[in-house]
Amino acid sequence: MLDALDPFVRSLKSSGANASRNVLLTAVEAAERGAEATATMRPHLGRSSYLGDRAIGHPDPGAMAVAIWLRAICQARSSQAEVTIRQAPPGVKVSH
Repeated sequence: MLDALDPFVRSLKSSGANASRNVLLTAVEAAERGAEATATMRPHLGRSSYLGDRAIGHPDPGAMAVAIWLRAICQARSSQAEVTIRQAPPGVKVSH
């Protein structure tokens, strides 16, 4: 799980206080790359550790789950922002 979460957090930290949609998407992509990279690693912890070398070639399910959750959160956040903008009261200007 940390193989996806760590690159996500590092990417966010490197962007500073800017939490724009593009920054979040870049961080999610880093998480996805981290999860995919586990396919080349022999697992030492978790359920996959029981498989040993047979797990090589398959990304860690926990890391993949974290990457999927992070993408879903990012997409939901973007959707909420769009909904909020569409529901702005009449006469209120919303900057993009």
